[in-house]
Amino acid sequence: MSSLVGKIAPCRPVVVAQCEVKWLKIRDLLSAATGPACCERGGRAQIGPLGLRHRKWATKRCQGTGLFGPCQIGSALHRMVDPPKPVVASGDYVVDDDHQPCSLDRTLRGLQPGLSWSVVRRAITSGKVWVNGKLRTSPTHEVRAGDRIKVRVNAPNPQRPPRLPDNVIVHIDSQVLVVRKPPGWLTEPNDDHPYGTLVQALNAMVRKRRPGTPPLWVVQRLDQETTGLVVLARTNEARDHLKEQFTLRTVTRSYLAIAHGQVEDRSFRSRLGDGAKRHRSTNQANAGKEAVTHVSVVEPFANATLVACRLETGRTHQIRVHLSEAGHPLVGDRRYGYAGTIRAPRLMLHAAELGFVHPVSEQPLHYEEELPQDMNKILSYCRSRPKDS
Repeated sequence: MSSLVGKIAPCRPVVVAQCEVKWLKIRDLLSAATGPACCERGGRAQIGPLGLRHRKWATKRCQGTGLFGPCQIGSALHRMVDPPKPVVASGDYVVDDDHQPCSLDRTLRGLQPGLSWSVVRRAITSGKVWVNGKLRTSPTHEVRAGDRIKVRVNAPNPQRPPRLPDNVIVHIDSQVLVVRKPPGWLTEPNDDHPYGTLVQALNAMVRKRRPGTPPLWVVQRLDQETTGLVVLARTNEARDHLKEQFTLRTVTRSYLAIAHGQVEDRSFRSRLGDGAKRHRSTNQANAGKEAVTHVSVVEPFANATLVACRLETGRTHQIRVHLSEAGHPLVGDRRYGYAGTIRAPRLMLHAAELGFVHPVSEQPLHYEEELPQDMNKILSYCRSRPKDS
């Protein structure tokens, strides 16, 4: 048995009556509720019993006019039987001097224990967290010792997606759009990141040039920390044509990556199954989906290797899983890798080559993109280390 005392304006505090079950379907409340439909100022109002199957009592909520809204009953009962989940609190913090560099979401969870990953990431992406006076909406932003973190839960949500670099567009016509994706951008929205994504920012950019332009279609995705070339469709016909090319494996996709250890040329062929947080290979013939990655060495270093990875398939985290299971996780991979001796601000993976057939003209299109500055910086560090170290 549990009870809840709550204030229902404009009435005095009233007792929300007893509830004996964990959950109550809202349709049971609406169909079986009986009793007074209004609340006298300062009085109590109850509904029930709620049918023969569920014998319980609850209090209708007052909407200010004296009438109770039955649609609000379910949320009141939910609060009765389920304690509220921890939420992010406002505060100011200075990161300890012995703090090892890690992502903003992990740091915030350490500062406010008990918070779920989704709650922390939603607070960051919705514009509630600043680092050293700058708003940070990427959960993967690296936090270092001495950084000052400010959390304001009442801060307004960003009204516009973050601005993309002016040179983001590689090719655009009436059917397709090819862009160079910066690090830290999700390709499209999801439940934890409803806005501030690549496709939303590109829609805003394209519509600024030509108002009334239909929204873009996502046909290819890159991980949030991965940089490089991405193609999007501008029409339904282009979307279907490009999806067919990806299905038939005729799209050319090559990635450059920095992996730990001494990697050798080889091809990976496995079936990738979904885990709770990690994807992994499986030997079961009827489980997962086929994933094929061809890896070739570009430049070896003392304790790392620059590799080129050509994809036949496009499974989630395919390159990361294959190289990690071979003992060579990518530098900067916090999910499938380890710290190692090389520290990187993000996953060292770059979509360097993209080729496909134009959906209308049927002309082959091929693009190449140079490594970004942060990957070149890591490569310079690797080249500076002696081979025998």
